[in-house]
Amino acid sequence: CFRSASSRFNPGQRIRQSEFEQELELHGRHRRFFEYLLSTLEADHVLRRSNGWLELKQNMSDWPDAGGLAQQIRQRFPNFAGLPSMLEQCGKHYRDVLAGRIPGVSVLMPEGDRSYLKARLQQETIDYRGLDDYKELVLRIVEPWAGNKPVRILEVGGGGGDLTWKLAPRICAAGSQY
Repeated sequence: CFRSASSRFNPGQRIRQSEFEQELELHGRHRRFFEYLLSTLEADHVLRRSNGWLELKQNMSDWPDAGGLAQQIRQRFPNFAGLPSMLEQCGKHYRDVLAGRIPGVSVLMPEGDRSYLKARLQQETIDYRGLDDYKELVLRIVEPWAGNKPVRILEVGGGGGDLTWKLAPRICAAGSQY
């Protein structure tokens, strides 16, 4: 949504955050989530915020294409193909959700029920919630980072964050917050 929002938002140039919010047609009820997105981009050194201004640090055209990235993940991890599909679905609709044109829940429940989620999680993704091997794999990857910088866990789906609840205590013990 950031890439499509402003063609004049190039590295080194500044734009008032309020102007950017107008360009995105940000709805007030999504301001907190938008602030979280900005803080994530700032922590990753993609942009800098200062006194109501945003300064882009990287060229948006250098950002990976979400669809291509999702396809690479599906090819590399076919047993988890439903997860990048859901992330891609969310990314495609961020702008409409942030503007309040569509309710956020409709992105993962487009038919008004859980059929989309069921297809992604039950038909395209193996059941990983009860498998401690996945927890250990994720922890081996994430724990070394946890003491050096914030670890962000993006939960996708209509579940209860089963894997996150297993990960959080160890990640927090390594220095991150949940």
